[in-house]
Amino acid sequence: AAPIEVKPEDIDKLVDKIVTSPASVTATRLLEENYEITPSNKTFPDDLANIMAALRSSDKVQWVGGDRFRKVGDFPDFIQELPEPFQFV
Repeated sequence: AAPIEVKPEDIDKLVDKIVTSPASVTATRLLEENYEITPSNKTFPDDLANIMAALRSSDKVQWVGGDRFRKVGDFPDFIQELPEPFQFV
């Protein structure tokens, strides 16, 4: 089996799911819900890489680590702050 090819119209649907979610959305979950692809599929690593690349190409969502994405600008306030113990010169 060949890895999925994420089409532009698919990207729009996936981005919409992320933008309307109050929390981070994982690419793994999007693969499972939209393509019925799970980590047990042989093509999963390539499928995950393809969907991650497609999501990163959108200017409406931002990557927030791992395989998680959120709406651009939608992250907790403290996330941009350096914790006190690490503030040294």
